[in-house]
Amino acid sequence: DIDVPRKIVWDETHFTKFSTWYVTGHYFVDIHPPLAKLIMAEIMEWVGYEPLNELHPKWWTADGFVGTQDFVNIYEDDKDTYLYVRYGSAVVGIMLVVAMYIAARFAGCRKITAIFAAYMTVVDNLITLDSRLILTDVYLWMFHTATMAVCLASTKRSFSIYTQIIFCILTGMCLGCSISVKYTAGGTVGLVGVHQAISLIYSHFFENSTLFTSKFCKIDIKEEEQKVSSSSSSSSSSSSSKKSDNSKDMKKKFKKSIKKKKENQFAPLKMIPIIKEYEWKGTWKGFILEGVIKASLILGIATILFFSFWIIHLDRLPYYGQGGGFMDDDFEKYALVPKQNEEQYAIAEEGGCPNPENTWYDCGYATIGKEKCEARGCCWDTTSSQNFCYYKTNPHHLRENAPKLSLWTKIKMTLKATWKNNQGEALLVHPQMSRWYQWPFQLGKVVFFGTIPPNGLQMSLGNPILWGIVALVCIPLGLFGAFYADHQLYRIIYDRNKYESSSSKQSSSAYDHDNSCNKYSIPNYTLMLTTLLVGYFGNFVPFVLVPRSTWNYHYMLALLAGILTVAVFFDMLISVANKSRYIRKKLVTFVYLLLFFIMAIQLWGFYYWLPWTYGWSLSENEHEARRWWYDWRP
Repeated sequence: DIDVPRKIVWDETHFTKFSTWYVTGHYFVDIHPPLAKLIMAEIMEWVGYEPLNELHPKWWTADGFVGTQDFVNIYEDDKDTYLYVRYGSAVVGIMLVVAMYIAARFAGCRKITAIFAAYMTVVDNLITLDSRLILTDVYLWMFHTATMAVCLASTKRSFSIYTQIIFCILTGMCLGCSISVKYTAGGTVGLVGVHQAISLIYSHFFENSTLFTSKFCKIDIKEEEQKVSSSSSSSSSSSSSKKSDNSKDMKKKFKKSIKKKKENQFAPLKMIPIIKEYEWKGTWKGFILEGVIKASLILGIATILFFSFWIIHLDRLPYYGQGGGFMDDDFEKYALVPKQNEEQYAIAEEGGCPNPENTWYDCGYATIGKEKCEARGCCWDTTSSQNFCYYKTNPHHLRENAPKLSLWTKIKMTLKATWKNNQGEALLVHPQMSRWYQWPFQLGKVVFFGTIPPNGLQMSLGNPILWGIVALVCIPLGLFGAFYADHQLYRIIYDRNKYESSSSKQSSSAYDHDNSCNKYSIPNYTLMLTTLLVGYFGNFVPFVLVPRSTWNYHYMLALLAGILTVAVFFDMLISVANKSRYIRKKLVTFVYLLLFFIMAIQLWGFYYWLPWTYGWSLSENEHEARRWWYDWRP
């Protein structure tokens, strides 16, 4: 029932306007970048939507912002345009689930915990709600999750250098798409930067050090050769010379495989062919150069995409529209033209007063009166839907001799207007706003999307069980991680030599030192959890600096990073349980039972609050039973 309701819901009133204006070509200004709205406009054109014949819409009225009526027309009974755009959001929602599974796999998770991450994405009510409507948020969430996935893949040491470069390029592309949907993706930029920095530091300075953790990834060629030699000598004593020759061949093949494996460990430095990886590995020069290369590749591609979408935005909007009121005078005069057919252009050429085809051209200024307007030789027309004071003759000749605005100037003016439109006292307070510290447990107000007869409500409530579990895992892990990082830093600075010497003498520990690269080793979990926790806190705590009104769906980027954190945490618990010497089977069973129990209560929460997602009718008592917090009401 994605077609219900067949009317505008919440912010669909904005995004349907903007998307239809890409179809009609009327210039507008929005506080968000254009990518998601461009995709929606492409869907409208792909399904064959024909805009209304509104060449002279009333952009501003006494009642506020009106503009063209196409955003209402797409919901009419004889049109299903709105339905196809909502289907587009549903497809993006499905892609979000797939991206979460891929991100979990690249984070080192087993299939079961990766499925757990994707499952949590499916059973969140707010993701389901936004995936059914014409809203840009689900596009942001999908690109954000895809960015996490390819960013994690770009630093996997098991990949070849060419694969890493490809994933760095994909990281830049996904990051550019994220920031081109909403500026709140700034937290995604921070997550990518922190992950790349941590991976570089670890690979250059701590990958083969016992200081970092008790379990490390190291290839000891001599030790592996000794193992092969001992096995081959024991076999040769009881076999023929032919078998001895075969063992030598096996030994050579093994040495080649070990060498190839070690080369892959130092693969990132091959980005610069002139660098000799064995000389630069573990040095500040190698660290800085590799960092500069990766940062330039990722941020360069992201920046190119970001400005490319703005160029497309300007190209699609050549005509006068709502946005002219936010732009500098030069932009409105020299970058926009009226939307006229040949007949209307001919009428404009005739001139005279009044002449509705020339009303697009302002001959005065906002507060000009009749006397000053006529003194300028212009037409004063209070019946005009555009400007009251306009030229009596077609001023096209003024445009022909006017200075041309460069593309960069247009982009700067547009970005300036976007920022200006996002300011003002009217944006500081909203009756359904909530603050960042209320989001993890949804202890603030939720957005009321509307009613569906006879007694249904649609509200932007996420799955309270899921949100609570994510917060209960991420917040304690973040506090512990802050203490652990401080403790490790102390050991690095003041006690490095002593710790390394004592660690080398230890014969055993809680984890076996098999000196082999283990997919589920503790360093991988430590680094991964650090990155994801930074992504979690970095995507909602900075909202403390935002004075304007905010809503609970601004927490979703943090929640998605938190979902991935929970999946990695449970994967680590399974690994720890598997390494237990005495009660391994019982611990593993307990972790899996805990995992399935959490999935069960999340599913119960999803279905319990699903009526508020789809707008199903409930009695007043049933609505009241779902208000676990007093602010969860319209």
